[in-house]
Amino acid sequence: MSLSRNSSLWSTTDGILLPAFGRTYQINYEAVINWIKSGPQVFPPNLRAGRVLYYSAIPDFPSNQSTGGSEDQKFWRAYIDYVIGVAFRDPNSPEIELRDAWLYGTNTIPWGGNSRITNLAATTTSPLPYMHYNDNPVHPRLNFWFGPLSMLDFLSCYQTFHNWLPGTCHESATWQLKAGIQSSLTYLEKNHPNDQAALIYFSSINNYNSARVKLGKDFTRMKNALFYPFSLLDHLDNPNQEIRPYHASFNAQYLGIDNYDMFFWDDSSGEIPNAAQGTCPQMGFMVAYNEFCSFAGFNGRQGASKMVILETDGRPTSSASANFVASNMPFHHRFQSIQSLNSNSDHSNNALMALRNLCNSATRSQGNPAFGNSPGYSTTKSPVRAHALAFGYLFEPSFFGQTPSSIEAMEFLVNVQKIGGTSRPSATSLEDYKIITGDFNSRIDKLRTAFERILQSGVQITLIE
Repeated sequence: MSLSRNSSLWSTTDGILLPAFGRTYQINYEAVINWIKSGPQVFPPNLRAGRVLYYSAIPDFPSNQSTGGSEDQKFWRAYIDYVIGVAFRDPNSPEIELRDAWLYGTNTIPWGGNSRITNLAATTTSPLPYMHYNDNPVHPRLNFWFGPLSMLDFLSCYQTFHNWLPGTCHESATWQLKAGIQSSLTYLEKNHPNDQAALIYFSSINNYNSARVKLGKDFTRMKNALFYPFSLLDHLDNPNQEIRPYHASFNAQYLGIDNYDMFFWDDSSGEIPNAAQGTCPQMGFMVAYNEFCSFAGFNGRQGASKMVILETDGRPTSSASANFVASNMPFHHRFQSIQSLNSNSDHSNNALMALRNLCNSATRSQGNPAFGNSPGYSTTKSPVRAHALAFGYLFEPSFFGQTPSSIEAMEFLVNVQKIGGTSRPSATSLEDYKIITGDFNSRIDKLRTAFERILQSGVQITLIE
């Protein structure tokens, strides 16, 4: 349809005109794609990064195809829906409902403060302009703007509960953390040849219920795990190995927030190493407990000193549950079926109890692990030590203390060190060198320095981030 006046699409107060109750729009994907491909090329012919393939081509669309098709067609249909502002799609109908506030940064105030929509019927100039040049509708910030900015927003929109950014992108502040950890792993490899380490991520994502890299000395794999998809760590020597961040069966209807369709086709959760979901150190401590285990399938060494280094940028916001499997043999206890727990419980206390299990005496009688009473890995000569690193904006001197969350986060980290025997009972803050703040390069340098100071003794190490 040729749009000859702004009043067909915009109101003077609310921005885009939504359909009347009970009525919907229908998107002509064929026309949109033809328009995108015919003008200046603002999109690359294919999009891939960090072994993640988003689309292999900008596909053609059969007339009025609203479901099915190739993976590329499904991806582009989802992106078009997103930019236009689809709020819900009935899988049995080509019609959709719009929500003008869906896309990030919706603007509800017209530029300059005054909205103006003029009907061309009131225009007397000849020839008539295709639109009235003095019109000033309530513009959206990203709606209807097809280009790199809206594409990046689509790939990592928290309102749709997914993050598809590749692990190799400079995602703030994750990239600073990765660079610092990578440098620390190089230091550990060169200067602690007898030590073993494990790399553990934690989040409310269930796929983080096992170590990214098991306890051992495969530091190359640990560095690769910082940047590349988990399932490809054994295949990085093949340049053709890559993943798509979505399932082949997805049908571009995730924007229907009423039924949370996005969860049925987002395959990136826990697969791509990026920032996503809630903060669940309890899960990380459970996984660390297993990594120190000597049961078959784990590499824990009895008699070796053990250390946990926890890095986080905030307070715990979620908890985890698991089945504790007791054993008659020391160092053979372990957790099974670790998963995120949807509850309103005391997340900080739950995490501290999980750490207490790990730091308890190895000869302790079996108790309830939910209260931190299970046998751990400490011995009289070699107690388990736990160090905490406070990373990021929440702990910046200019911001710290302005919100309860920053105070609660520091209190949690100090309690981690008290349980792990690295802070005095009277401590109220971490040591200065363990607070990783400042500009980009300062954070990387501070993180590397903190690891070097912590790793002065030869121990089995679990890095939890």
